[in-house]
Amino acid sequence: MTDPHRETGKGGPDARPWVSDGESRATSPYVALGALLAVYVLSSMDRQLVAILAESIKHDLDLSDGELGLLSGTAFAFFYVVAGIPLSWLADRVNRVRVVALSCLAWSAMTAATGLAGTFAHLALLRMGVGIGEAGGTAPSFSLLSDFFPPARRARANAVFSFGTPLGVMLGTTLAGVIAAEHGWRAAFVVAGALGLIVAPLLLFIREPVRGRFAKGPAGPAMPAKEVLALFRRPVIFLLTLNTGISAFAGWVLLAWTPAFLMRLRDMSLGEIGLWYSPVIGIALALGGFAGGMIADRYATRDRRIYAVLPAVANLVSIPLVIIALQSDSWQVALPFLALPSLLTILYLAPSLALLHELVPPSGRTLATAILILVLNVFGIGCGPLVIGALSDAFTPAYGERGLEMALYVLVPVMLVAVLAYGALAVAIGREDRRNLTLQDIGRDPDAR
Repeated sequence: MTDPHRETGKGGPDARPWVSDGESRATSPYVALGALLAVYVLSSMDRQLVAILAESIKHDLDLSDGELGLLSGTAFAFFYVVAGIPLSWLADRVNRVRVVALSCLAWSAMTAATGLAGTFAHLALLRMGVGIGEAGGTAPSFSLLSDFFPPARRARANAVFSFGTPLGVMLGTTLAGVIAAEHGWRAAFVVAGALGLIVAPLLLFIREPVRGRFAKGPAGPAMPAKEVLALFRRPVIFLLTLNTGISAFAGWVLLAWTPAFLMRLRDMSLGEIGLWYSPVIGIALALGGFAGGMIADRYATRDRRIYAVLPAVANLVSIPLVIIALQSDSWQVALPFLALPSLLTILYLAPSLALLHELVPPSGRTLATAILILVLNVFGIGCGPLVIGALSDAFTPAYGERGLEMALYVLVPVMLVAVLAYGALAVAIGREDRRNLTLQDIGRDPDAR
């Protein structure tokens, strides 16, 4: 007989959601979450180092803002998304824990080697290598969490895992500020890469959970790629994916260019970046990521439109905050007004992943997650930093150093578009839920056919 607690993950003295079929005792879900979080922290830290050290790299190698945008965004994102699909396809068929561990080894080695780069071309090639390595980390990790945690706890687990971004930003900023100030920007990359090389092998102590263990039926074989892709024609999934990309654009622009804006235009030093920017932005991102998961878990059972309404309101509130930050005359004023939009623009992430995993069968979740992350990274990491860097270069002849400030105003129309797009998603969710309720009523009442 099936243990009801195993299906729901709730209550009961014998409820042990970490026990899998055919296993005496699998890894505790909380241990697995902690280990995956640690690896994600290192991933986020490695991504953020270029943004934190942008001014030092720019002056040392005589780079333009457009080239910095390529390094902090496009060079990483293009290969991240290209490699993400085949690696996620593989992860749906093999041991996902091993995929994540080997990926961490690969990107950490590339990060350490970045400290030896002597030209823009060398940096670009190594950032491409980091992107390929990290492509095998995020989507399989989210897929693993869906098999460690039941649906009722999944958004919160995703939110805790998403702490990797703010924790990575905080660790990366602190590490970059302290090490770069004493030993230069190259040493910071070497130390960051070395940390990953130490942590990655520890992940292999996690036991792979049964795939689809909380699904209502058997997980079955992995879905063919064309069937997973076909799911994205469904209006709710299509709009969810589109909105994820728009939100990621705004979020990554803030992450990639806030340090350069504060240092170049508001006289913030590298030491002050480590002392003030790191905790303020890190705490903001952590609160935003966790709040998104908590709110989604609390209200989605009553009305799934919260998945869209929450980020729509967040983007609307962010618009005046960004304007105030850009018009401020000191970093002490600009920093909190940039931290609040950073908090708000990450609210979408945990609910988006929870909704996607609710809509996609377990046998296709890793690949579906990879597709969502592909769009997120194309719009966010790939386009965001590059667009702002190119606009900054274009505005510089007319505005001088204020070219970067003028370029950052593009966040205002992007956030307005996000509000409208999330409104469309809320309508689509409501329409689908009403149709499902109608079909259920027909199934219960033969006379209603």
